[in-house]
Amino acid sequence: MAVTMTRGRRFAGRLEVLLAALLALCVWVAATALATRPEFKLLFDATPQAQFSVGADTRSILDELGSKGVTVRIDTFFEQLPSPQNEFESRVIAIQGRIQELARDLLVRYAELGGATVSVTHFDVLRDVAASRTRIQELGSLRPEDALVVSVGKRHRALQLLDLAEIDAPALRSTPVPGAKPVMPSLKLFKGEEAISSAIRSLLSEGAPKVYFLVGYDEAELERPAANSYSELLHALNNEGFRIERWNLELEGRIPDDAAVVALVEPQREMSPQAAAVLWRWLRNGGRLFLNLSWTSVDGGGWNPSLEELGKLAGFAVGKDLVCHLVADPANPKSTGVGGQEAKVLVLPPNSPHPITRPLAERQRVPQMTLAREVLGRPIGQDTSFEPLLRTGPWGWLAPYDSRMQEADTSAPQDAQAYGARTVAAVIDVRPETGTRAGAIALFGGVAFLNQVFAQSGDLALNVFNWLARRDELVTVRGNRFVAQRLELSPQQLERSSSLALFWTPLAILALALLVVVWRRRV
Repeated sequence: MAVTMTRGRRFAGRLEVLLAALLALCVWVAATALATRPEFKLLFDATPQAQFSVGADTRSILDELGSKGVTVRIDTFFEQLPSPQNEFESRVIAIQGRIQELARDLLVRYAELGGATVSVTHFDVLRDVAASRTRIQELGSLRPEDALVVSVGKRHRALQLLDLAEIDAPALRSTPVPGAKPVMPSLKLFKGEEAISSAIRSLLSEGAPKVYFLVGYDEAELERPAANSYSELLHALNNEGFRIERWNLELEGRIPDDAAVVALVEPQREMSPQAAAVLWRWLRNGGRLFLNLSWTSVDGGGWNPSLEELGKLAGFAVGKDLVCHLVADPANPKSTGVGGQEAKVLVLPPNSPHPITRPLAERQRVPQMTLAREVLGRPIGQDTSFEPLLRTGPWGWLAPYDSRMQEADTSAPQDAQAYGARTVAAVIDVRPETGTRAGAIALFGGVAFLNQVFAQSGDLALNVFNWLARRDELVTVRGNRFVAQRLELSPQQLERSSSLALFWTPLAILALALLVVVWRRRV
C-alpha cells in the first residue's frame, strides 16, 4: 500500500512539473505572439540606413487613423527595371531599384504600425496584368511615371519615384567636358516617409483649397525649374492638396469667390490703390493673404515696392533698406561678429509661439532668409493686430545703399545704436467686418522659399499656407529628418538574438523542468 502511494506521489509530482513546464511554454508563446501585435510591439531598427524607422509625426498620423475610424490603402506599381546599356544607365537603374527597395521596406513599417487601418498592396504590372488593370481603373487613371498611390476612401494621391528621394545628378546640371569621365548620379536622400505621410495628412483634410498667385507686378518666376524660381514651392503645395491658379487683380478688379489663399511673391511693381482696396475688403470678409517681398539693388534700390497703400489699410510697413546681421568671426571667436556679404544671410530662430513656427521651435529647426527688409507694425486702431513671426538676433542692422558700389553697404556699423533685433516676417490678423471669420496676412520681408533653399525652408512654407487655408491639422514638421530609434547589432548578433528567442529560451524552460524532476526524485 505504501509503495503504491509513493509511486502515486511521484507520478503526481512529475505530472505537476510537466504541467508547469507546458504552462511556461504557453506563456512564452503567448508573450511572443503579443509582441508581434502593432499595439504592443517595440521595434528597434538595426538596418544600416534605418529604413524601417519612422518618426513621431508618422506615428501620430497612424494613431489618428484609428481614432477617426479611417483606413488608408497604399498601392505600388513599380515597373520592372530594364537592362542598362552603359555605365551611366547602370547607375540610374541601380538608384531606381534602391528607391523601390527602400519604399517596400518602409511600407512594411506603415502596415505594421497601422494594423487594420493601413493596407499595402504591391502590383506587378507585367506579371499580374488583370489585377493591376482593375486597380488602375478603380483609381480612375494613372500617369506612366506614377509609382505609388495613397488612397483614403475615394480620394487618392499619386507619387512618383522622384517624389520619394533626392538624387544628386551633377551630369545633368553642367556641360560635360569632351573626353572627361562623366560624374555619376547618386542617391542623396530617401524621402519616402516625408512624401507618404504628407500625402496621408493632405487626404485626411477634406477638400482641395485654391491658391491664387497674383500676376502683373513683375513678380518672381514661379514655374521654371531653376535655382531662382519657386517651382518647388508650387510642387510642394500641389502634393499637399492645394490647387494652383493665376490671377491678375489689376485687370479683374476682384478676388475669386473660391480663393482660399491669395499670394504675391517678390513683386517689383507697386500695387494700385484700387487693387489694395479690393484686397482689404476681401481680408475684412475672412480672406487670407501671403505676401513675400525682398530687397534688390536694381535701379538704386528703387525696385523695392512696399505695398504702401495696402499697408496703410492693414497696419504694416516694409522698410527700404537691406537687413543684415553680424556673422561669427573665426579669427576672433569672442567678438560679437563681423559684417560682409555673408551678413545678408539671416539665421532666424523661431521664437514666436505662433502655430506656424511653434513646430519648428519644438524640433529645433532654424529657418534662413536673405535679401530681407524690415517689417513693422503700423497702428491703425482695432481692425488689425501685428504679431512678429521671425526676428533676427540682437546684432541686426539696416545696411544703407551705396550709390558708388551700386550695392548695399554690408560693412558692420561703428555706432552701437545701429544694432538691434529686426522683424523680417509677421502675421497681421484682420478683424472681420461681420461674422467671426477673421482675415490674415502672412508677410515675409525677404527671400526664404526659393528652389535653392527650399530643402531647408519647405516646412515653414507649407505651414504658412496650411495655416492661412485653415488646415491646422497639417501645420507640422515633415519627415526626412525624423530620428530613428536604432539598436546597432552585427549580423552575428542578430542571428544569436533570433536563436535565443526561438530555440534556446524554450529549451532552457524544458531543461529546467527536467532538472526539477531529477531533483525531486533524489529528494
